[in-house]
Amino acid sequence: MLASAGLSVTMLLLSQSLALAAPCNPKVDAYEALPPFTDSNHRSRPPKNLIKLPQPKGQEATYPAALDGTPYAFYFTPNATSTKWTININGGGWCYDEDDCLCRSYGALGSSKAYAVRGHCACMNPLPDGAADLTCNCIQMNYLDGASFSGYRAEPLPVPNSKNSSALLWFRGLKNLDATLDYAFAHGMDKATEFVLTGGSAGGLSTFLHADRVAARLKDQAPNCKKVRAAPVVGFFLDHDNFRHSNGYSANGTGGPNTPQWSDAHSGTGANYTFWMKYVYSMQNMTFGEDGGLTAACQRKHPTEPHLCFMSPHMADVIETPLFMFNSQYDQWQLDNELQATYNAGQTKEFAGVIQYGKDFITQLTAAGIGANGSQHGGVITSCICHGCPWGGFVLDGKTGDQWYADWYYGVTAGGPESLHVDRRLPNGGGAMGNHKDHRWLSCSPFPDPSAQANPHSCSGKEFCGPHAKRCLTPTLSSCTSDAACASGDVCCPLTKTCATPGAVCTPTPQCNSTEYCNPARSTTFTSGHTGKCLTPTDPGVFCSAKSPCKSAGAFCCKLTNLCVSAGARCNPAT
Repeated sequence: MLASAGLSVTMLLLSQSLALAAPCNPKVDAYEALPPFTDSNHRSRPPKNLIKLPQPKGQEATYPAALDGTPYAFYFTPNATSTKWTININGGGWCYDEDDCLCRSYGALGSSKAYAVRGHCACMNPLPDGAADLTCNCIQMNYLDGASFSGYRAEPLPVPNSKNSSALLWFRGLKNLDATLDYAFAHGMDKATEFVLTGGSAGGLSTFLHADRVAARLKDQAPNCKKVRAAPVVGFFLDHDNFRHSNGYSANGTGGPNTPQWSDAHSGTGANYTFWMKYVYSMQNMTFGEDGGLTAACQRKHPTEPHLCFMSPHMADVIETPLFMFNSQYDQWQLDNELQATYNAGQTKEFAGVIQYGKDFITQLTAAGIGANGSQHGGVITSCICHGCPWGGFVLDGKTGDQWYADWYYGVTAGGPESLHVDRRLPNGGGAMGNHKDHRWLSCSPFPDPSAQANPHSCSGKEFCGPHAKRCLTPTLSSCTSDAACASGDVCCPLTKTCATPGAVCTPTPQCNSTEYCNPARSTTFTSGHTGKCLTPTDPGVFCSAKSPCKSAGAFCCKLTNLCVSAGARCNPAT
């Protein structure tokens, strides 16, 4: 849709790192090949100036700095005629130990030496139709600290066991954030009337972590700013083990931080994401409250495991600033670097691991309170395997992701369940997004056809194979018209118009069409004489019982779904 092209392309670019990756970090390399921002398709603001923040003598312990000690730098596009502001935080993974950070310090993820003097900035202030409002004052924050702007050490840190005995690292992420805000307030943000904090990938995590910190500054220093919002893009990284359950150490006990075994996600020994983030928390000296990069509210939740506050699933529920998140439940970066599994055809265990990862994503999202009753938060969750996701191409509950964002932003939806839109299908829409002839799905990483992995005997006598979901479905006694009406983890079956709990992948029997389901061949489940037949719901969503019998001629009450059905051709549910 032309009206929404600006914001959707903007978010596509937001959700990937700029071409700034250090070659030493395989977790970043896969996402570095992006073209620079351009004005095509109205994706961002025109060129603006690079701002390098000062490093005054006598303030060496507190001034902002990149990993290599060079000045922190960002891009700023002012607009004197607008009071709308966006601060957009770049991504680029994390450095998981000192060696990794030293390597980053030689490139554009850890040094400001080689930054171009001009670039572009992506506004996230939407218009009511979902298009981007390109008139905002925009700051594009370069990512130079390797820890989502959350660490701070007053003194440079020597790199242990480095071949370069003079190698030092400056961990000043929090100072970089605060100094950027100081600059913004000194250059017009004190007059702001609306503000959006956003960022993609590691910048999405930054958005979760710092939304309340930035909002508090706005409340104090921009009294006319009545609308402060956060929009994290692909920043909800799970607390999750990897597929091999490896911990960064080899079988012989070698490994750990600052060894190849530690940070390589595909070596077979790499640590899991939670171990990495725990080490980053300690290495970068993260603390809490006004002088720390993490929130005091989260610290009160996790007093014995404070590193969890560096992970969005564990701190999102204490965020007070209204936020709208964009994420995939099968995020490509997370599958590659958290789950650390491949998922080619025939890899049954890996395939099942990916499906479980999606379920775990929904579980952790629910626990974080996003979309809960009474919540101000909302979001769009796709099933596309992507990290730079085409949000303008996804239609959920009748609208694209950028349109739902605009509805939430302008109060058409008020947060809670009506503002959370989740595609609960299998990866890539159960295969519907796998057609790369359609340009919208070029960003969806290929995934094996779910039906090719199906076990035809997987559905039990208490389930039926949903012809649309291609999953074994356990019916509930809740009617629905969409997934939003169902409990977390359940889906609305369009055939029965009832909520169901999805189970294993299955292959619908070819004897039944898309308006029928095949009953399990168990006489204890269905009325005698109707086992092994295709059943058509005659009154979807309306439950039957002995007290509420079926009224249509020839219809009977199915004991599995508690719906009135008519029987058709014979079928074999195990076909």
